[in-house]
Parts: sequence; C-alpha cells; structure tokens
Amino acid sequence: MAELNGEPIFLTTSGFLQNQLSTGYLKRLGAWSYLVNHPTGQNHSSGSSINTSNDKMALTAIVRGLQKIQFQSHVEITVSNEMVMNGVTLWLYAWKKNNWKTYTGSPIENRELWQELEKLLDFHTKVTWKLADVTKLRPETHFVKKLCELEIASVISGL
Repeated sequence: MAELNGEPIFLTTSGFLQNQLSTGYLKRLGAWSYLVNHPTGQNHSSGSSINTSNDKMALTAIVRGLQKIQFQSHVEITVSNEMVMNGVTLWLYAWKKNNWKTYTGSPIENRELWQELEKLLDFHTKVTWKLADVTKLRPETHFVKKLCELEIASVISGL
C-alpha cells in the first residue's frame, strides 16, 4: 500500500462463532475477516479458529486488518461486535489503568489481543469507529460477513 497523503483508509471487520453445530469439537468454531479499502485499492483476509469466542474473533479481525496498514494513517474502522466496540471506545483505557482488570477485579479476557490493538491504534494518526448497522448491511460489511461464513463452511466440509 502506498502512502495516501492523509486520505482515510476504511477497515471493515467481522468475527463470529458458527451456529450450525451445537455439540462436538466444532461447537466453538469461529471465523474472522477484514477488508481494507484505500484510494489505491483493496485487500482482505480471513481465517478460522477452534475453541474460540465471538469477541476473540472480532478482535482478531481488527488486529489483523490494522497490521496490514503499515504507515500512519487516518483509519475508519467498522465493527459488527458491540462488546468490542464498547471495549475499544469506553473501557480500554480504564482496563489499562486498572492493571487489565474489570471494575469488579476480574481479569480481562483476550488481554493479549486488547494490548496488541492498543499498540496498533496508538501508531495511527487518527482512528474513528463505527458499529455496523445489522438492518442495512453495506456491501463491505456483507463481504466480510460472507468471508467468515466461507471460512466456517470450509472447516465444516473439511476443505
């Protein structure tokens, strides 16, 4: 990706657990995906994981997408996970100040991903956040959702 002279980069992410199988080792099968849109093009990636959570997959998508943006930028991030949205916009700095514990004293789940995300956010000049509107999926949101569904299907079918 070439430097974009201050133009924003759009990162659209998705991460979730499959809901087709309620038993067995694939019960907690999850997938993540991202799409990076910038004035000179696009790139995307996706992956899957067994024994995971919705939040971990959503965080993984954001971290992997931000890792792809190798220069300081204004990044607009769209997420589909409300807990992750609240975590990054409301709770992240309180967790850090509280030694990575919740207000009740419990350890933060997925701490390593939150810490990596914090480093990546600090690298960029400006980061804005949007929660995807599930009633009106934009093409980018639909695309990353479908990438996750394909990842899940490929694991289930054994591809």
